[in-house]
Amino acid sequence: MVIDLFGNIVDWGGIFLQVAFSKLKTIFIRLFILIGVLITILWLSIFFYASFYWLYMPSASHIRPVYFKFDVCPEGAGICTFPQANLTFGEDGREEILHKGQAYRIYLELEMPESPTNRGMFMVRLQMYDKKGTVIQQSDRAAILHYRSVLLRTMYTLVFAPFFLAGLDEQKQVVDIELFNHYVDDLVDSAVGAIIQIQTKKIEIYSSKIKIFADFTGLRYYMFYWPKFSAVSGIVGNFTFLAFMALLSWYQYSQKDTVEEEEFVPMMRRMSLDVRRQRIREQLERERGAAADSSSPEDEEETTVKSFVESHDYQGSHDYQESHGIQDESLGEMAAVEDDDIVLMSSDVMLPGSDDSNRLRLRRPSNIEAVL
Repeated sequence: MVIDLFGNIVDWGGIFLQVAFSKLKTIFIRLFILIGVLITILWLSIFFYASFYWLYMPSASHIRPVYFKFDVCPEGAGICTFPQANLTFGEDGREEILHKGQAYRIYLELEMPESPTNRGMFMVRLQMYDKKGTVIQQSDRAAILHYRSVLLRTMYTLVFAPFFLAGLDEQKQVVDIELFNHYVDDLVDSAVGAIIQIQTKKIEIYSSKIKIFADFTGLRYYMFYWPKFSAVSGIVGNFTFLAFMALLSWYQYSQKDTVEEEEFVPMMRRMSLDVRRQRIREQLERERGAAADSSSPEDEEETTVKSFVESHDYQGSHDYQESHGIQDESLGEMAAVEDDDIVLMSSDVMLPGSDDSNRLRLRRPSNIEAVL
């Protein structure tokens, strides 16, 4: 009895350790997967925000030099045509630097000497054209150098004379001409280049540049002027969305594991019952062997007769009982134990006669446990 109890405790302990190890293994696997998923979601959030920023945000500014050309007079000196420059937006016109639907401010910067020739007003024209060469928008602006009196020019020359002599400074002015204050590129016919024309023949220019600045509004305004706040907000938003989707997937995976665990526990219990049945069988075999060793010859003969009687076909015995009026006092009881275990309880078969003393009583062996 003690040995059986100890064996059951060992079996249940092994099953408990096996289940506990399985659960710990599942917990570590889930923890590793969770950390990996969180790191992956974080990098995906950063990648998605960077990709969105690169696709949604245009360049804030474009500054390019402008080179004017003109026709020389037949005398070989002087300008006979208006200075004009053709500017393409991109490398060989294949790349459009203006984002469709975005507002821009366009400036022309002229670096001009303070010479007598430049003392006067002049006109600047800007024409935006599409791929077909058709002018889609045009702007005309007037410009002039800032006026300085003779006294002011003299004082300025005397003060900055050392710098002028050293070549560190020049007597020049920089004129910024606003050609467009709200230029929006057409969604269908976008501009691929511009023609800049200065409508005067009496002008002297050191250098010139065209400046294009994006006028951001709405979300682009915050993404450009508040880059850190926008980046944190965008990454957190992406992380929340991806984490929610991952949480749904994790829930489905956990539900599947729960169903498998519920199917695993009855299987372990069934395995425990099989072990117990095997132990009971072995115990019965030992008891039978001990009883056979300690039995006398008369007991062996009686056992042989009983085995012979019990080996008869049940159907023939039943027909004999019906034909001779044999009455079953008790046909026994069968109890189902753990699905397939059947226990045959003791029963008496009695032959009806004149009185109880003349009745023939056949006793069947009792307390026989048959395990199917």
